[in-house]
This record gives sequence, structure tokens and C-alpha cells, in this order.
Amino acid sequence: MKRRRALIIESDLPEALRSLASQLSMQLSFEKALENLASSDYASSPEFSLILADVRRGAGLKEALSASAERVDSITYKRAMNNISSLYTQGSSSDSLKMLSDDLLSQQLSNARRFSSRLALASLLFIAVACIVPSLLLAYLLVGSSFLSLSVEPLEIWLLFLVLFPLFDLSIIAYISLGSPFKHKQGLLPPPLSTAEFTCLGKAAGINPNSLKCRLSLLFFACLFISLLSIFYNRPVLAIVAFLLPFVYYFHLHYLLQRRTDELERYLPDALLQASSLERGGGIEQMLNSLSTAGYGLLSEEFAQVRNSVRGGSGIPSALESMARRNHSSLLQRSLRLISEGYSLGNDAYSLLKEAADDMLSVFSLMRERSAAFSLQKYTLLAGAVLVPLILGTLLGAILGLDLSFSLDGAPNQSEQIQATVADAAPAYVLIYSLLSALLIAQIEGGWRHFLPYALALAPLSLFLFHLARTYPLFSSFA
Repeated sequence: MKRRRALIIESDLPEALRSLASQLSMQLSFEKALENLASSDYASSPEFSLILADVRRGAGLKEALSASAERVDSITYKRAMNNISSLYTQGSSSDSLKMLSDDLLSQQLSNARRFSSRLALASLLFIAVACIVPSLLLAYLLVGSSFLSLSVEPLEIWLLFLVLFPLFDLSIIAYISLGSPFKHKQGLLPPPLSTAEFTCLGKAAGINPNSLKCRLSLLFFACLFISLLSIFYNRPVLAIVAFLLPFVYYFHLHYLLQRRTDELERYLPDALLQASSLERGGGIEQMLNSLSTAGYGLLSEEFAQVRNSVRGGSGIPSALESMARRNHSSLLQRSLRLISEGYSLGNDAYSLLKEAADDMLSVFSLMRERSAAFSLQKYTLLAGAVLVPLILGTLLGAILGLDLSFSLDGAPNQSEQIQATVADAAPAYVLIYSLLSALLIAQIEGGWRHFLPYALALAPLSLFLFHLARTYPLFSSFA
């Protein structure tokens, strides 16, 4: 657990160090800069909170940084804390922090490429363990029980399909997870079904939050009533569809929210570069006016709202803070905080915006490497959710269509009992496999919220394909 926590902290440590260097360049005090990092959404933010707590209890900043370095099992983090401590005691330039940040980003890119090559082999191994091995054993059980007088207890078959094979799958998932250089953390999204969440979802869908809450509640109770009524009239398919409909709508809203966030972040480096070019052209009001008409889509609309709030009498820091609160994007919030701090201190912070834009471009480069590394794994799992039920269902259907009621040596066999047990255990394994695939894909995409929509999609699809392949074996067309 300690090592996993260290990997999570390392994930965006270069960005945190860059932010600290930028704030120190703006002549902020060390304590204020650390306070800003502690209140941000970095993986290392909780550690910076503990550092501040130690300082406020009377410890020196150097001692607090050393204590933090001891708590985190990471050479990279210790190196960063030593660099910050040296910067504090010697009062040197913050350029050393920027150099360290660039070096750490380069290391992460290199690790991403190495992990991508290992991931290809691991994904193939996962499909082999999840599909080929169960298929061969299934054929051996069904055929061997007739022709080889194989004696197997039903409990042993259930243990194979419900315990042993899923454990093999989980072991490979654990290997992939533990070997990954990328460790996700919970994002900025508010708690599920909270008022803040409905505000975000309503903004993404263009619906009033209160109206959205009422709409979702009515949909849930109506679908629950239809589901119960369908069960009463023995319509299981309609009952399942009605029950799942509110969840599908809820996760569709989250998809819209994620798409909105992606669009905001896509244009953010361009907006910061444009803002930095206005350094000698005017104040922050001109920057807001320029960005609001720059054609950056939703980002320009948000800056236009900030501009209108300022013209209506709102303070610039409060208007920027409101923009940060209504858009749950870590990159956007950090950029707005940099602009707000520069304005509050009376510094011309536009020159630092170019550095922030360069940092974001480096982060986006790392995100692209991460996406490329995980795409193979994700699509392998999605393909497995189709291939595993098709192969198992086809094999089971083809073998069950044979007459296996005799033995070559004339001894009685267990073929009928084994067939019945395998016919029940195989779809249970297909269901478990689809849930494991949904779990791993959710881990890849960095949030538990992704598990349920993938599970709701993959589980019915896998079971449907299994029963389809079992009923209409693919190889029967060649007979």
C-alpha cells in the first residue's frame, strides 16, 4: 500500500513542482505557495497539507519537508523534497525546480513507452488464460467423461469456473496494475447524487439542476414501477431494460460532463499562449476580452462570462474563482489560480502563462503516451468480452450436440451429469469475466464510476453472445 501511494503521488509530481516554481517566481512566500498546492487537486496535495500542519505546529519548514520525505516511499519524492528544502534554505532561483520537473516528465514518458511494450504481451496472455484454457478444459471435460471414463464431481467443475479461472484472470490484472507506471486518483467530481454533482451534470446537459434532479427521480420511480410490473407479468427482459434505463441516463450525463471537460482542456494551452502574448498590450481586462472572442468554444464562453461578471462589478479574483468552481477541471483550476494570484499581487503574470502552457503541452504528451499504452489493453478486453462467450458457447453447443452417452471401454460415464454442470457453470464464468473486464477497463480510465456503465453493457452482451453461440454454433454451418 505504501508503494502504491508513492506511485500515485509521483503521477503528477512534475506538475506540482512546476506550479510551485511559477508561484515562487511571482514572489509568493513559501508558505503561501505550499498552501496553494495543498488546496489543489494534485496527488501530492495531502502531503503538502501535512507539511503546512507541521509548520503551523512550530516545526521548521526544512524539518517538515524531511518528515514528509520519510513518510513517502519514493526516491523521486525525496529528491523533490530535498530540492525544495535546498531552495528554501539557500534562497536560490526556482529554475532548479523547473529542471527537476522536466527531468521527471521525461522519465514518465520513457516509463510509458516501456510499459506499452510489456502490456502487449500481458494482454495476449490475459485472453489466453481467460478464453483458450477454459475452452480446452471444457472440451476435455465433456469428451473425456464419455470416451475416457473421466470421473469429475460437479463441485469441482463449479470451483474451476467460479474460483480457479477468475483467480487466474485476477492475477494477470494484478500484474498489469502493479506494473503500471500510471496510478490514477479520484478526480474533482463531487459526491454522487449531491447537489454539486447535479449542478455539474445540469450544466453539461443544458438543463436546470433542480429540473434535472426531478427528471431523474421521476424516471427512476417510473422505471422501477414498470420493472416490478414486468416481473409480475413474467416479462424478465422488459423488467431488466426498465431497471437499467435510469442508470444508462445517469451515466450518459456523466459522459456529457466528461466531453465538456475535455473540450475546455483541449484549448487551454492555446488560450494561455494567447494570454501571454498580451503581456505588453494591456491589463487583465483586455486579456479576458481577447479570450472571450478567440473562438475557443466553451472555454471562450466561460471567459466571456467572467468578463461580463467583472463589468457587472464583480472582482476579478472572485469571478475567476467562480469559473473554477463551475468547471471541474484540474488543469483549468490551476491556470485560473495562477492568473488570480498574479493579479492579486500586482505582478504581470502573463509571462508565466507561457510556461504554464508549455507545461500543459508536456502533460498532454504524457497523456497521449498513457492513452496509447492503455488502448491496446482496453480493446483487448472489449474483444475478449465478445470472443470468450462466442468460443465457449460455440464449443459447448457443438459438443452437447454429439451423442456422448457411451464409453469406449463400456464402463458407465458421467457425461450427462457433467454436461448439465458445465452448461450451468460456463455462463456463470462468462458473467464473471465480463465483470472483471469492466473492472479493469474502469481502472484504466481512472475512476470507479466507469465500472457500472461498462458492467451494464458487457454483462448482458456477453451472456447474449454465449447463448446465441450455444444455440447456433458457428461451426454448424460447415457440417
